[in-house]
Amino acid sequence: MRPASVLLVHECRIVVRYRIALAAVFAVAGYGVLFVLVGQRMTAGAIAFLIFSDPAMLGFAFAGLLMMTERQQGADLQLALSSVTMLQRFAYRAAVLAVLGVVAAAVMAVLFIGVRNWAAFLIATLSISVTYSAIGMAVAQRTQRVTAFFAIAGFVLLPILASVLVAFADTEFGLYWPFAAQLVALRSALAGPSHVDDPGGIMLVLCVATALVCLAAAASLGRRRLAA
Repeated sequence: MRPASVLLVHECRIVVRYRIALAAVFAVAGYGVLFVLVGQRMTAGAIAFLIFSDPAMLGFAFAGLLMMTERQQGADLQLALSSVTMLQRFAYRAAVLAVLGVVAAAVMAVLFIGVRNWAAFLIATLSISVTYSAIGMAVAQRTQRVTAFFAIAGFVLLPILASVLVAFADTEFGLYWPFAAQLVALRSALAGPSHVDDPGGIMLVLCVATALVCLAAAASLGRRRLAA
């Protein structure tokens, strides 16, 4: 098998081994309970942020924690001796987790509010998952303990998510703020009232570009740590 195929199979096995898909199911179930309890009092924007948070946090937590686990198992040495690049390793992990994130987000969207533009929805959720998976893997490069990982995650994620909410409230600015554009694109792809009737091509390109830049930056951090 080619190295890329081996890497893809490896990532799928990890998802099965650590029961990540099962964790995603429990997460969706938890969101479902929350929606049943308070869903009637939630605005369309709040529901959009709820759906946004699922692939974002699923990608961030599992991508980062799996990276730390593999480092403890000596996967870095195996990577250095193989023909697989750091960018390939990060990209395949983000892609596999993105599939789970998109499926989970789609289930939530269909049950909670509905989808009016599936193409935009898929692009937005994929970019969200890849972006936060990359951020999680980047944070994992700087720590070796789970407690430290989540401590650093707070410092990294809170400013990003705060800026996303601020920019989302002022949608005109949110169209041009990379992280907020992903939430705005997701919201506009969902049913119900929206500040943006339909996400334009520029907004979706910005969503994808944000994900790719974050992924490349995380891989660069990984290469630097490996070379140190």
